[in-house]
Amino acid sequence: MTLLSTRAAAAPPSRPRARFRLRREALVGWGFASPFVAVFGLVFLAPIGYAGYLSLFRDRLIGGTSFVGLDNYGEALTDPASGTA
Repeated sequence: MTLLSTRAAAAPPSRPRARFRLRREALVGWGFASPFVAVFGLVFLAPIGYAGYLSLFRDRLIGGTSFVGLDNYGEALTDPASGTA
């Protein structure tokens, strides 16, 4: 007899009613937490994501918006006027 078969034999019989109750309690918990998660995402995470998105573009008066990738970060880190380099 292997270790796996002894663990399987020692396991109590599954009770579908208990599993259903645990699953329902988990869903009820998520139901109570979902308003907070939605507001947190809209008020906190969405602006941070949008700022990250905007930081990858350069807006020019003539020529519109162009994708520059991480060039804005390199320019900000090497700018002598900023006092960080």
